[in-house]
Formats: sequence, structure tokens, C-alpha cells
Amino acid sequence: MRRPPSPIMVMMLLLLAALAAPSVVVAQAPPHPAGGPPMPGAPGGPPPPDAMLVPMLLQSANLTPEQEARVRAIVAARQAAMRALLDQLRRAEDDLADQLFATGASTDVSAAVARVSQLRDQLLQESARAALDVRRVLTADQLARAMYVKDRMRALQAEMRQLTQPMGRRSP
Repeated sequence: MRRPPSPIMVMMLLLLAALAAPSVVVAQAPPHPAGGPPMPGAPGGPPPPDAMLVPMLLQSANLTPEQEARVRAIVAARQAAMRALLDQLRRAEDDLADQLFATGASTDVSAAVARVSQLRDQLLQESARAALDVRRVLTADQLARAMYVKDRMRALQAEMRQLTQPMGRRSP
């Protein structure tokens, strides 16, 4: 029987999924071509694989209850700022989409693009600070284990991508 995810894993997954999800405006992943479930990163679909990597890494590090509490505090301390930035980003992306698809509108969208880019950069900076704070909670052994799992996960993702390539594009 599969054990339910811990609250810390759920919080980290939600935080990182929100940060790692691609923009909803221009670079969306298309829905599943056969009309099935949306692809990772597509609206309504699961987050992209890298968004789920950090919670898996933390789970593989076997945090102590004290470490889980510290990570929970780190996430909680940054949650309001992250949520505000995400709300601003969504509004900026909506504004950009409105400008891109408005009839008779100006073709100069550089200010809207710059705003979206600035907010994404702020989110990335905030996310990196949170990740560094979380990393400081780990012991050297836990960090080594997380790095091993990260490398293996990336190798497996690369292998899965390679396996799903059309026959003519696959490397042997």
C-alpha cells in the first residue's frame, strides 16, 4: 500500500510546481494530440518533471521530524511573497495575451514582455533562495543522497525521452 505524501512534500510540490510551470501565454505545451490527458506543463496537466524533482529529492533524503519542521517554516515564510509574485505574473501574462490578440492593437508588446520577464526572474530568485535555505537544513549525507537521486532521475528522464522518439530520430 502506498503511503500518503507528507504535508511537507505536498507544500514543496505546490510551491515548486507553481514556479516551474511554463508560462500560460505563449510557450504552452499543447494538449495531448490524441485528445487524452494534457501533457506535463499544459494547462490542466501535471507539472513538468523538474517541478516534482525537489519534493522527491527531499523525500529521498529521509528528513528528521525537526528538519521537516524547519523546511515547513522556510516554505511558510516565503509563501506570501511567492503567492503575490505568482498573482502578479498571471496578471502580466494575461495583459500580454490581451495585447497579442487584441484587434487593431499596437504591435509593440515589449513593455508587457519585459514585465513578464522581470516577474519570472523575481520568482526564480526567490525560489533559488528558498532552495538554498532548504539545502542548509540537510546533512552532508542527506545532500549526497539527494544529489545521487537527482542524477538518477535526470538520467531516467533522458532515457524515457529517448525511448519515445520516433525510430528515425533515436540514437542507438
